[in-house]
Amino acid sequence: MGTIEGSKDGLRLCWGPGHRPDPDRERLMVGLMSGTSCDGISAALVAIRGRGKERKIQLIAHHELPFDAETKEAIAGVFPPHLYSAYHYSRLQVTLARLFARAATEVINKAGAKPEQVLAISMQGITLYHDPPSDRNQNQGIHFEMGDPA
Repeated sequence: MGTIEGSKDGLRLCWGPGHRPDPDRERLMVGLMSGTSCDGISAALVAIRGRGKERKIQLIAHHELPFDAETKEAIAGVFPPHLYSAYHYSRLQVTLARLFARAATEVINKAGAKPEQVLAISMQGITLYHDPPSDRNQNQGIHFEMGDPA
């Protein structure tokens, strides 16, 4: 299995002994994203073979999972200038985590694949605040998003 470790450039996936995937074998990965429109989740299942300049990526399936009106309203309620409680934010995190998991499951099913065939799932949650590295913040950017990948 892999572990996530910090580096000066961000986070990277580190494989334990005997667990690094064979680059010559096809690896299935799911990508999930909810954009700034906050209207739903886009999911993609891709097959990757090779590495570096020899890497080939093929889209296997894609899926859109729209948010219902209640979820959209809850998301809008955490953007400035709204104030929200830790309870409200935490409950929304759980809702979004379940929706991201559902979107991943649905794109895997749509492709006729099995969850155990998927090597990794990557997600970009809903951005609440983004301040890229700059002179103003001493090159210490910050990014805050909703969506609990655990």
